[in-house]
Amino acid sequence: MPELPAQEIPADGVERRAIAQSLDLKLADGEIALAAKRLGITRPLGILSELELGAAAERETTGGWGVGPAFTLPIPIFSQGQPAVATAAAQLRQAEQKLLRTGR
Repeated sequence: MPELPAQEIPADGVERRAIAQSLDLKLADGEIALAAKRLGITRPLGILSELELGAAAERETTGGWGVGPAFTLPIPIFSQGQPAVATAAAQLRQAEQKLLRTGR
């Protein structure tokens, strides 16, 4: 066990220092920041979540092969990225609730 300090630690500001040095609270803050960033990225890219990029090869009538780029862009009739945005928003709410449970 470490030795007791020679002087008494002042009581004012103890809670503030404890909160500032709490690893659990720092971790929860980091999770909130990450979830918020994920939500910020997901919102504008929600419609493009089904975008597919690749290459296509096709045999031509002359016997050779034609190779080129290929992409599929979905038409957002029914799904406009709401599931991805809802998932990211739910993860943000979970991180916020975790922070509240840790005692902040």
